[in-house]
Amino acid sequence: MNNSTQVVTGPTLRQFATWIEDGELVVTSKLGTSTLSRVKFKRLEFPFAEIDQAGFLKDRVIREFPVAAHVLGAMFDQCISDQAKAVTNLLAE
Repeated sequence: MNNSTQVVTGPTLRQFATWIEDGELVVTSKLGTSTLSRVKFKRLEFPFAEIDQAGFLKDRVIREFPVAAHVLGAMFDQCISDQAKAVTNLLAE
């Protein structure tokens, strides 16, 4: 089982999902080498229903890194969608 996975959103924009200790995950959005957002949550908090996953992540990112939506602009929702995909991929491994 891998402890990290990534989804490429654009040429320099990547979304990462990583297992850390105690059943926690970290989801990171990177633009080049800069981290735009990094949110941490327990595996059990992540919604089972696919329809709820992006909303869960979006709420976390907006609350903890409100500037990320401004920096990413029109790409913000795609990044959130790709973050959900990264988490789903990681959990499936």
